[in-house]
Amino acid sequence: MSTPTPLPPDPATEAGVAEWLAGHPDFFERHPELLEALSVPHLLPPGVASLVERQVLLLRARETATRRKLAQLIEIARANDRLAARMHAFALGIVGLTTLEDLLAAITGLMRDEFGADAVALRLCAQPRDGTGGDERFVPPALWSEYAQALDGP
Repeated sequence: MSTPTPLPPDPATEAGVAEWLAGHPDFFERHPELLEALSVPHLLPPGVASLVERQVLLLRARETATRRKLAQLIEIARANDRLAARMHAFALGIVGLTTLEDLLAAITGLMRDEFGADAVALRLCAQPRDGTGGDERFVPPALWSEYAQALDGP
């Protein structure tokens, strides 16, 4: 366990900070995150560019972009986890249903509850076995080929 670093004699003055850092040369080894944030310009004559400074600036910009991309990827992973949980709840909600009416009611409710659907429309391309063909959920046989083409895509 590390011991807390004592404060400089007078942290309000540059001379106090400089004196303290001189007495604690390992400070930045213990706090590399501070060293990364510092900008230490090279004192060069006018018109002379420091390649090291340019490299550091480029590396910092790249690191910032990498952190931003990582944050985006983490958010995408969280969204995927939420979607997987919704899909799981959906599957659990329809498993074990034994009648078509129960299944259709459950699908409609789960689409609204789990996915926030404002409206749900189901179109089934088969006639019910009980002979009730007037239900709006069933596509008339004359339109089956049109639905098949739409589902097959371009």
